[in-house]
Amino acid sequence: MFLYLGSAGETEAQFHERLFPALTRERIGDAVNQLVRDQPGFRTLSAWWVDPSTPLTAPFNEQGERQWGIVFHSRGILGRPLETSLDINEWFSTRTNGRVPTVITPADLTGRETVVAVTVSAFAGRWSGFDERDTVREPFHFSEDDKGNVWMMNSEGPRSYTENDRFQALSLPFRDTELEMLFILPRKPSDFKQILQDFDENEFAATLDHLRREEVIVRLPKVDYRQRLDLVPVLIEAGLTLPFDSGQADFRNMQAEGSTPLYISFLRQESWIQWNERGARAKAITSGGGDPFGPAPVPPPPKRFIANHPFAFFLYEKVSRRILFAGVLNNQDQFSR
Repeated sequence: MFLYLGSAGETEAQFHERLFPALTRERIGDAVNQLVRDQPGFRTLSAWWVDPSTPLTAPFNEQGERQWGIVFHSRGILGRPLETSLDINEWFSTRTNGRVPTVITPADLTGRETVVAVTVSAFAGRWSGFDERDTVREPFHFSEDDKGNVWMMNSEGPRSYTENDRFQALSLPFRDTELEMLFILPRKPSDFKQILQDFDENEFAATLDHLRREEVIVRLPKVDYRQRLDLVPVLIEAGLTLPFDSGQADFRNMQAEGSTPLYISFLRQESWIQWNERGARAKAITSGGGDPFGPAPVPPPPKRFIANHPFAFFLYEKVSRRILFAGVLNNQDQFSR
């Protein structure tokens, strides 16, 4: 989003057409403001390293620092991939008290970069209702022909839940925050891919609107995995090509006049998600006695949310409904050992 706000001309138009067709530039700016806003359990750090040969405009620097919380470093990074990576890693390690010691390696850089922008978002939250003593090894069906045993957490109690003929949805709140995790579990594993394709912003909102408090039996696997994704080929396949073309990229809205033209040479995302009985990290009252009105009605049986096949999850803010993190659980490398 930062890069879109710095683009101009045909590059800006292509960003808008391919990534943000339903949003105005002002709404995208508002979304950036929300994204970088810290709250209990969630924090975002953004820093840019800028070579003196490619200075950024004063308005972009000012807005980046004041409104988006970007920290700009003027460094001679051109032709110095080793020194640049060490500088970046040291800065993030210091700012996170050593919890994020490495965000980039010399191999990630070609030495031709004049601007390196890095954003790190982290989340840690606790939820209630799971007990380690109830966690057992149970089968998880990765596909029709592939299954394996994973650590499955167990819980029963009132939860925010809804269902339809295609999938079940369960939302678990985190303590002391406005954040929740929404799980989408297809009724038929074979429908998973199509459900993901259809699960757009409207479907997400409709699912949250239909959540109701229900008694639910929950079985949810423990998760611990990292994923590194090169976004350039993904975006090019989606039709976004100009920002990555050294001869056509246009970032005049953030570049000082007369400086070396900018283009995006690499764009990577590294994510880490872990959850267990205590919560997640993103890198009945019984009474006895007589009743004068006769027996109480028999309560309906609890719903069963048994996540023993591929499912999707969304970390979101309850009030604004903005999604902070999303992922899919569908292979054995993603589960806690």
